[in-house]
Amino acid sequence: MKHLSRAGWVFAVVVACAATAAERADDTVTIPKSRLEALERKAAELEKLQKELHQVAVEKEQLKQEKEKSEREKRQLRQAKEEAESKAAKATAATPIVTRISPPLGSLPPLQAGETVNAADLLNHYLADASAAAQRYGKQRLRVEGEIAGFHKPMFVRPYKVLLKTADPTRRVVCTLFPPEQYKAVHTARNGLELVGVTARDAEVPLLKVGQTLVLEGVCKGLDSDGVGLSQCAIKSVK
Repeated sequence: MKHLSRAGWVFAVVVACAATAAERADDTVTIPKSRLEALERKAAELEKLQKELHQVAVEKEQLKQEKEKSEREKRQLRQAKEEAESKAAKATAATPIVTRISPPLGSLPPLQAGETVNAADLLNHYLADASAAAQRYGKQRLRVEGEIAGFHKPMFVRPYKVLLKTADPTRRVVCTLFPPEQYKAVHTARNGLELVGVTARDAEVPLLKVGQTLVLEGVCKGLDSDGVGLSQCAIKSVK
């Protein structure tokens, strides 16, 4: 190299610089602007999709928790209902049976319009002589008086039933009524001991209670396994 001329040195430096530039050029990739913008859009779309997937996962977990909460509440309501029914059954079983001696049907004068019939007498007459009782009471509009023993309110229907006490705790005088016009619905409360009316503004108003004496009018449907049924009932007085 000592024998190289000045021109040779310059040539060698130029060749070395060219080689270095070539190597650097091999490491550099030029991307068109349109391609770069397309990649950026794809990246933004991917990021958006990832956020949406995360939100879906969060909502799915929330739905799962709400479902579990709903199932817990249903179990609690079912348990509370079973406990209330059990208490009511025990209370009914513990209630002493009061025997009422009803006058024989044959000794009674013809039934007069507006005459009040005791609920226990009505059932006793049917149990003693169903045919004679049907001739006296069947399909008649009766005024019946008795102590409220309980209520029955089926779901999804407006009518409800008031059960009047008799000497037989397994059979009652079952009176079917519709809620008063000012109430859109009725339901039981206090473990079935009270009947409550619901106003148009969802306010709850106590209507009847177990133990009250009720006088009502209804059409006698006769005897069945539950007792004597009265339909189309209307309350006349409550004591």
